[in-house]
Amino acid sequence: MIQIEEKSYTVEEVAEIVQQITGYIGDQSHHNTLTYSASDVYWVIRDLLRYINGRMDGEFVLTAKQKGTWQINYTDQKSGQRRTEEKRRQELRQTTDYLADQKALRRQRATQTATVRPLERILSRK
Repeated sequence: MIQIEEKSYTVEEVAEIVQQITGYIGDQSHHNTLTYSASDVYWVIRDLLRYINGRMDGEFVLTAKQKGTWQINYTDQKSGQRRTEEKRRQELRQTTDYLADQKALRRQRATQTATVRPLERILSRK
């Protein structure tokens, strides 16, 4: 029996528990005819790595080598920091562009309003 107690676990301990659980599931598989495709396995691993990457330094990346073949790579903490910094720069550029577009739109509306008012005066006189 595999027990999970209310305590903190190291990554190594979690990996051991996952191995025990997958071993237990494998032992029970002769009772079940369910099979998994490569894409099923991909999604299980992808979701696991997504959870792990949110809680660890560095990053595990699941990359496609060719159709139906994937590989897991680990990038160090510095690589993750560079990627995060680049994402921040991109968001800053998007915000700057948005603000510039809004400023131009306000100018355009102000110009349109200035030309509409004289027309209203001309039309109201008739």
